[in-house]
Amino acid sequence: MQNMTTNKQSKNDEFKRKFLNCHNENDELVKEAITDIQKSGLSFQTLSQYNINLLYPTETELEQKLGITKVGKTKLVDCKLIHFPYFKYDKNDKQSYDFSRVKLIPTIGSLKYIHPKGKPPKPYILPPVRAIRKMPDVPIVLTEGEKKALKLIQHNQMAITFSGVWNFSDREVCLHTSEIKTTKELWNELKEDFVWDGRKVYLAFDMDLHIKEQVLMALYELAFRLLKLGSDIYIMVWKQQYKGIDDYLATISDRDVEYEIKNLRDNAVPLFEFIKLTHKKAVVRAIAVSLDGKEGIDIKEIAKIFKTTETKLVKTIREKRTDFQRNQLKNKKRNEIFNDIQTPFGFYIDKYAELFSVEYEEDAYGNISEKHAKIANFISRIEKEAVIDDGLEVKRIFIIEGATRDYSNVKSIIENIEPDNKNKTESPIELKKLNTIEIPTSKFSKMEWVCELWGNNAILEIGAKSKENVRLFIQEISKKRPEIHYYAHTGWRNEGNTWFYLTGNGVIGKELVNVKLPSEIMRYALPPIPKNESEAIQSSLSFLELTDLFITLPLWLYAYLSPLTTIIEPIPNFSMYLLGSTGTFKSTLATCLLCHFGDFNINRLSNFGDTANSLEKRAFTLKDTLMVLDDLHPSHDDKEANKKQNVAQSIIRAFSNRTGRGRLNPDASEKGRYSPRGMLLITGEEFVGVQSTIARILTLELKRGSINTEKLTILQDKQWLLPHAMSSYVNWLLPKISDVQREFTESFKKFRYKFYIPDVANPKISEQPAYLMATLQIVNKWLIEKGIRTEDEVQNELIKSEKLFRDIVNQQNEIVKSENPIDKFKEILQTLFLQGKIYLQHKDYKDNDDKYYPSDIKDNIAISNQVGWFDSDNFYFNPTALWNEIQKFYSIEKTHFPVSQKSLLSMLHEKGWVSKKDKGQNTATIRIYGNVYRVLVIIRDFINDR
Repeated sequence: MQNMTTNKQSKNDEFKRKFLNCHNENDELVKEAITDIQKSGLSFQTLSQYNINLLYPTETELEQKLGITKVGKTKLVDCKLIHFPYFKYDKNDKQSYDFSRVKLIPTIGSLKYIHPKGKPPKPYILPPVRAIRKMPDVPIVLTEGEKKALKLIQHNQMAITFSGVWNFSDREVCLHTSEIKTTKELWNELKEDFVWDGRKVYLAFDMDLHIKEQVLMALYELAFRLLKLGSDIYIMVWKQQYKGIDDYLATISDRDVEYEIKNLRDNAVPLFEFIKLTHKKAVVRAIAVSLDGKEGIDIKEIAKIFKTTETKLVKTIREKRTDFQRNQLKNKKRNEIFNDIQTPFGFYIDKYAELFSVEYEEDAYGNISEKHAKIANFISRIEKEAVIDDGLEVKRIFIIEGATRDYSNVKSIIENIEPDNKNKTESPIELKKLNTIEIPTSKFSKMEWVCELWGNNAILEIGAKSKENVRLFIQEISKKRPEIHYYAHTGWRNEGNTWFYLTGNGVIGKELVNVKLPSEIMRYALPPIPKNESEAIQSSLSFLELTDLFITLPLWLYAYLSPLTTIIEPIPNFSMYLLGSTGTFKSTLATCLLCHFGDFNINRLSNFGDTANSLEKRAFTLKDTLMVLDDLHPSHDDKEANKKQNVAQSIIRAFSNRTGRGRLNPDASEKGRYSPRGMLLITGEEFVGVQSTIARILTLELKRGSINTEKLTILQDKQWLLPHAMSSYVNWLLPKISDVQREFTESFKKFRYKFYIPDVANPKISEQPAYLMATLQIVNKWLIEKGIRTEDEVQNELIKSEKLFRDIVNQQNEIVKSENPIDKFKEILQTLFLQGKIYLQHKDYKDNDDKYYPSDIKDNIAISNQVGWFDSDNFYFNPTALWNEIQKFYSIEKTHFPVSQKSLLSMLHEKGWVSKKDKGQNTATIRIYGNVYRVLVIIRDFINDR
């Protein structure tokens, strides 16, 4: 006896281990899964018999079994999954598995079960039930959920289950309304394989059918469909506090379960005794949908239950059946181009490829008539739905294809007119495919895009109803079209702790990723895997030999800094400016540098002819890459010159501050800013004339004749290799990003301190070479690992590069100082005095011989303009008169003063050159010759006396 108990326990442990499938029994989620199984009263032997266990999946296995690996942000590998495999049977009853359903432990929100994506649910038919399919004398219980069927079969009851109350047929049904969506009958596995005529069928739906109308509707529809096949239908009921039959039976001891099941069968309610007055809507619907007429049912008795007359009940059923018949009127025509389209209910396409809508009307005798209306001369569908993610916002776009009648082979109307029309023949109708178009979902419903993008080829009929019907048709036939996620920018993304780099032709570091860039920047394309790696890197290094290292080294490092833009701290806050006159090859040099990121030529660069909006969006899209803005050159048109300068200053500041202009949604909420996310290289022939702007750019001046044209030609012949060098670099960065981030920050801080000079005009000046030197240290590690450079070569180069960048810092500091607005103001005043354009009069001695400044102006008073007064200590300028003279000076130079009048006055006061001012003002009120004037009081030493 003891041995029998031991063997039984050993067997049970073996069944349990099979269910656990290598999971740790002490894991909290595993305990929860076991509790869930035991709650239904299932034994581990039953689970083992039908191969039910806890999945131990990888993401690959989940993709194969379910077609998904996560729900929302929850990864399925982090859950415990109770796996229910579904049996498949061939003609010889050989068993296999073709479908899986899993229960989630824990649930994700309200989601408890998952079955394979893209596959309809199936009935759960276990082998013992399959064996009695042709034995109508054996009763069958139909219920909802695998555990219920397993519990019944565990106690020798034949049971079939559905994964949901509506899943007894292979059809689409709206679960929230009584609207009928399809005409399909029971699954073939039920209707064709089983004999139902004369069989007792017990429906054991959950007890919430008493409070849930949809469950009640499903129960009656299934009942009447089986009634139509000849079954005797009974409804099982039990105590309502137990929702499912398994919950109820689990409260009963094993020895009494079979007795209790017999009791449930004996007390089951026949279908027509189960009907109540409150069930009218569900019963009428079920009769209309499931039965061809009232045969097989006592309509008079049902009318009594519903407290109505037989005539009224028949009319109500007929009305519901009319709705059902409408769904049966599916047109069998197919579009000749889109041959996978089945025209949805309510529409058809005639032989001329014109689209019609159909409305149905019923007369007093129940006859249905059709009303046809042409709504368009074309057909179209949504080929796919694109989700566009640019890193700031996610937009949806419908990619739409269409076709219309091809009129090119049709004779003119006049030629086809014959007197009697008897001999008129029709040419075969051919379809012409319209161009594929992209429509934002926000603009789709208005249908204005039809004429705008397809012109007169596609014609909508008059009236809002036609537009609405065409829209409905397009969406109805496009329900199962694919949805594709696109990234709409270049550069790095980090999702699920996985880094990958987006580029125009795909992605580096991840598979199955789609990138959608505007056509003008699709050239930014790096190969996912570099080819000819060593040769490509050597070609990239040859860029350094094109001219003086003072020019090429900063440019070259700038290219390799670009892929680091958004992943390093601090984010780079400067741009680069390549200055040179016409013929210095500055644009050619910039193009060679840009070729590290794709196939570019000098004629396809962004330039100052582009609008400010387009440049802003492009700077946002080109993340972690290099943007070249070409050809800032002088203009004879003042307005054009000012426009270019304004664009230059605006975009340089945007790249420095990493911010864009604020934008609003139609509801006035913040829309987000298109902030630059890469690096900017400008080429031009003139300085950007604001000191604060110049401090934000590293200026490199290219002299005529300094380019080695022979080496340039060699590099241009090999420039196709440059993207492979950059791809090698990005692939090398991929597994090291966290280390690179840390090392870059440390190096940057060290070099910023090294390059600092006490009299620096702007602190940004010492940061620019610090970014490039920190990049050099990262790049050198890549070159060493690729076998291109040795450790000793790298050390020697670092010493030389540090000295070179120190010289660049000093030069940049002088450039910024030279653009100081106060110095420019002083220089202009001296020039205007020297040229005799302006003069001052002594404020105290009107008739004194020494009454003019400068003193030699007295003979040219007639051609000079007085701008103020002076005394021994100060100049007293009339601000408006002086500013007008400065503006005249700049207008002759075809440029303008770099700051506003108000800003200039504030700067003068800040530097201590304003000796007197009123409170809250930069000017003072003084009395001269008995009159009161508001003047700018400048210390006389500001300008050297001649």
